[in-house]
Amino acid sequence: MAETVMLDVSAPDPPPVSAARTPAPPAMTAGLRLHLAVLRMAGRLAVLLEELAPGSEEPAFLRLLAKEAGAGGTDGSVLDLPAAAAAQPVDRVAARLGLDALDLDLLMLAALPGEQEGLAAIVRNLHPEHRPALTGGLVAALAEAGLIGSLPAGTPAGRREMIRERLTSGVLGRSGLVRLDRAAPFAEASFVPGPAVWDALRGEDLWPAGCRPRALPVALVGLGPWASAGAPLAAVEAFRRLEPVVVVTSCARPAAAAARVAALAHLAGRPARVVAHAPAAPGWMSLVALHALARGVIPVVIPDGTDHLDAELDAVPWPVAVCLGEGTSIRSWPRPLIEIPVVPLGLEDRRAAAEATFPELGASARTDGLPVTEPVDFAETATNLRAASRLTGHPCRDRDVRSVLDRLGAPPPTGAIVVHPVATFNDLVVSADVMSQLLEAAARLEHREMVLERWGFLAGRPGREGLRLLFHGPPGTGKTLAGEVLARALGRDLLVVDLSRMVSKWVGETEKHLAATFESAERTGSALLFDEADALFGRRTEVGDARDRYANLETAYLLSRIERFEGLVVLATNLRQNLDGAFARRLDFIIGFDPPDAGQRAQLWRRLLPPGAPLDPGVDLERLAALYAIPGGMIRSAAVSAGYLAAADGCVITAGHLVHAIRREYAKAGQHFPGEPQLGSARQPLPTSPT
Repeated sequence: MAETVMLDVSAPDPPPVSAARTPAPPAMTAGLRLHLAVLRMAGRLAVLLEELAPGSEEPAFLRLLAKEAGAGGTDGSVLDLPAAAAAQPVDRVAARLGLDALDLDLLMLAALPGEQEGLAAIVRNLHPEHRPALTGGLVAALAEAGLIGSLPAGTPAGRREMIRERLTSGVLGRSGLVRLDRAAPFAEASFVPGPAVWDALRGEDLWPAGCRPRALPVALVGLGPWASAGAPLAAVEAFRRLEPVVVVTSCARPAAAAARVAALAHLAGRPARVVAHAPAAPGWMSLVALHALARGVIPVVIPDGTDHLDAELDAVPWPVAVCLGEGTSIRSWPRPLIEIPVVPLGLEDRRAAAEATFPELGASARTDGLPVTEPVDFAETATNLRAASRLTGHPCRDRDVRSVLDRLGAPPPTGAIVVHPVATFNDLVVSADVMSQLLEAAARLEHREMVLERWGFLAGRPGREGLRLLFHGPPGTGKTLAGEVLARALGRDLLVVDLSRMVSKWVGETEKHLAATFESAERTGSALLFDEADALFGRRTEVGDARDRYANLETAYLLSRIERFEGLVVLATNLRQNLDGAFARRLDFIIGFDPPDAGQRAQLWRRLLPPGAPLDPGVDLERLAALYAIPGGMIRSAAVSAGYLAAADGCVITAGHLVHAIRREYAKAGQHFPGEPQLGSARQPLPTSPT
């Protein structure tokens, strides 16, 4: 084909090629501006078709479209200059990727068939497979004729080679702006915009297939200490400077982590967009980054997999955040990677988030018993509950908040039950020495910042922030209750290990369940309670068979893991002598719970019989406490049983009901019942069953 001079096809007397492009009117939308540029490109296609097929009707139609679009640019590109720097998506993309006039014209050519049905029909007739897309050969022919971009002077073959290089290895293809079908020869390969890219450049909120934008509230309260140091602070600075980095989180709740990263972008003064994505092919992350660049937002991606995070991301110099599931990781080299730990909120941060989100609740309701959760959970819960309150007219209550937060939080690991502690030190009836040790243990966690951080004790030691306690003593003496009280005092949830689901007959499964439980407790800031701990923490024995070997492996794993645990863990057992002796040096407190004396038993009776219960005034609780030396657990069961007996009789709780319930507790425990108390000077026996 003979070389021709590039013409302005919309006017009979074209201005010189070196003239500056006409700035677009300030009010022109992104879509209209691109549409007009494509119509101008149609006029240039008309010049080529007139040479290829003289006398056909298509060139006249194309010239008519170009005339409607106006003269446009004359420096080699059909796209008008923006009214302001980076005013529209195409300008942001061009500035960030360094696109020149040739790149912009190639982009307009790729989008040409989709802008007008007549254009699609003409291009389809020119395609060897009758597709509505230009081919590499047709684009090269336009270049040979000097009808696109700012091609340097040279031979037609040189221009064709330049176009081929731009389409196959230039920034347009590497970034995902356009795609060339590499399965076909270059001359017949389809040349189209990347998935939904043209829609994004037009200012439309359309993402590629598989991308699902998610709306999450920006919750900043409670994140201050976490966001102000270390990797989170580095991410904030990277977002502020728009550094091309990959910010990565890995946790059990990727959506909650995405809300945190979006909050970091907000702190940097940048809008963020959370996108759930199912990666299907190489280059998907680059495509997401390109869409985010067009919109001027920080993309926070929650992928369904990480198989295709590759070096193609470097073609789009824009920050990207990826929130992965627990136990997964990615590599982004040579792009810098900032890995952010998603640590649980501290007690003060949680209180601040609750108070800011639910100011209508009382102070005690805001801070008592709320599970450890994310700021985004508070924000979502507030929206849901206030809508229900507005519709029903019922005020929002703290128990409603707790119920919703439980459902939003991550499920507990296999073999553990989440308990929201409600008991306080006032509910404990123990000796003065036991109470003193429990208060000392609680104070350790309250003052660990001063001792460990400021004063530098145990610097660099794993597990230095942990607190490990052993409670031992007969059943029913308050060991489990004391663990709940400690967790409540420290504002933590309690993960109670259920041995029936924790222990598995399959080799390695028990250790896997234990590892998940410890990691969940550290991640959520929960306290751990191993009841009947001797079943797991038993003494190691000589290896006689495979069962002994694997039992010893479980104990050895627990010895190591409990020493590295960065939280509160309580072991409760009735048989301290059955525990492996190596645990003793790893424990911070070993507290023995003795059976209550008569005075403590009387105190327990008074506390466990509620003030609202109809108790016969003649019942002598001190005498019952002196006669029946039972622990607190049996007293609690007896008090409840006596209440049911009295309810069945339709009367008050009498001494007879209480004695009958105590007799049943002795029978359940397999112990001898001491006998019935005597009344008055005649020492008449009390009835042993309700009348």
